[in-house]
Amino acid sequence: MIDTTGTEFHGDTLEWQSNLEQLKTCPRPLHTWLSEPGLLTARLALLAKRDLRVEIINQEACLLDSQLLRQFSCQSPQAIARRVLLKNNTEDWVIAETLIPLALWESTRWLNQLGTKPLGQALLGAGVTELSHFEFAEVSAQSSLGQLTNVGAGQQLFARRRWHQINNARILIQEVFLPALIEKILP
Repeated sequence: MIDTTGTEFHGDTLEWQSNLEQLKTCPRPLHTWLSEPGLLTARLALLAKRDLRVEIINQEACLLDSQLLRQFSCQSPQAIARRVLLKNNTEDWVIAETLIPLALWESTRWLNQLGTKPLGQALLGAGVTELSHFEFAEVSAQSSLGQLTNVGAGQQLFARRRWHQINNARILIQEVFLPALIEKILP
């Protein structure tokens, strides 16, 4: 059971862009990965020769800041932050964070029983198709996503995010591409 008393979630300090071209420092070979329209886990599984694992980092209660609360269009700031690693053997490739309003978490059984099943596959299986376009950002060490990755000074990491509609609620999936994956992608 998750403690729903909640800790402060400071929201997002990244500068999200709707156009990937606006990320001037993003290497070109990474563009096709960041804008992958299909399941990222499927593409990662091909790269990993089917040896892709989902490892749960944590699932914890949080409070959405006022900006995120407006974007979620929900009444209560209480939410669940589900964080997982997508990895190949010992290499961490992507950290994914999903923010889910607490009311949706509690009322959607398949969502709160995901375990190590990839969320994208579960969304497709549940018939969730309403998506926003991707947004992209360079991850700074000071941001909440940067703190998840332990990004070091001088490291360039990039993220994408997208909103999904489930019933009358929204969830936000944010994915940060980690150094081991970037090294595999770049020539």
